[in-house]
Amino acid sequence: MILVLLVLFIPEQVLSDLRLLGGKDVNDTDYRFVVRLEAIAASKRKHHRSMVQDIHVCTGVVLSEYWTLTAAHCVVELEDLTRKTNKILRKAVVRVNSNKGTRQGPEEQPEDIAPVPEEKPEPKQESVTKPTPVTEPIRVTTTTRTPFYTTTQHPKSVTTTYAIVAMYKHSGYRDVSVNENIHVKNDIAMLQTDQITLQEYGKVGSGDFTSLIGYESKILGYGLRQPDGDTSKAPRLLQLLHVLVVECPPDNEMYPVICVAAHCKTERAMLCKGDAGGPLISFFGVIGLIGKNTNVHCIQTTITSATTVGHLLPLSPYLTWITSHILNTEPVAQL
Repeated sequence: MILVLLVLFIPEQVLSDLRLLGGKDVNDTDYRFVVRLEAIAASKRKHHRSMVQDIHVCTGVVLSEYWTLTAAHCVVELEDLTRKTNKILRKAVVRVNSNKGTRQGPEEQPEDIAPVPEEKPEPKQESVTKPTPVTEPIRVTTTTRTPFYTTTQHPKSVTTTYAIVAMYKHSGYRDVSVNENIHVKNDIAMLQTDQITLQEYGKVGSGDFTSLIGYESKILGYGLRQPDGDTSKAPRLLQLLHVLVVECPPDNEMYPVICVAAHCKTERAMLCKGDAGGPLISFFGVIGLIGKNTNVHCIQTTITSATTVGHLLPLSPYLTWITSHILNTEPVAQL
């Protein structure tokens, strides 16, 4: 009872900063289709700089140049943060390639990126006169063949924001959750964005989710590695957690739902609010999204390791809905 009361009085911003527990950092070049959804300040004027922060809301999956998939309750939060009646005007964006953390500070400098050290001049070396060789060295000329394809060099860890043009929640989305008592249905949404060009996009798996029990999968989200860190200042790193798809208990908090469990280990693994919208990936492709999960176990650090990691939304029931958005409203190039 005391724990529940503590959760009720924790600020909403602190809850949204909670991240996936027990995961491992992802390489900069991997899973670039997993993006961050943010509400950023539309104008950081001088008298606002001391109070303006770009707010991380959820995770998303880029499916095509103009479409990103996420959870519907994330859209509700974005709509609240970007209302024109708010004191600080914000706009909803998708941030790509933010594996190293990119929350912007008052002076538009990332708070969670270490400053670049100054380069020190190399010490001058005394010139040494080399002896003249007795015989002239043989000159070897080599020729290289031009490849039949061209490669593009992409800058490492360069973050870019893309405006969200429109947000579409599923028509059957319902959320009657009260505090930590979560009851939600059809928690899925599509975001139409400015053109996002990637080398690889997320691919939705077509396998029936009821046949995936026992398969190994991966969950991705932006998060803390340990539960005892300061969430308000923690680096927003992309985290990966290996899980198993398991049968859900009868008292489901979501519908439809996929349940996953962590491998046997001593370290805690848990899905928290900040990971919502992140993908569940198997060899079929993206088979689920992180849904709305309780934060009680994320806040209470004394709870022992639990088997169930969290609840996720399966994507196989929504294949037609997802495809209809991409095909029917994809911007058509002018001839």
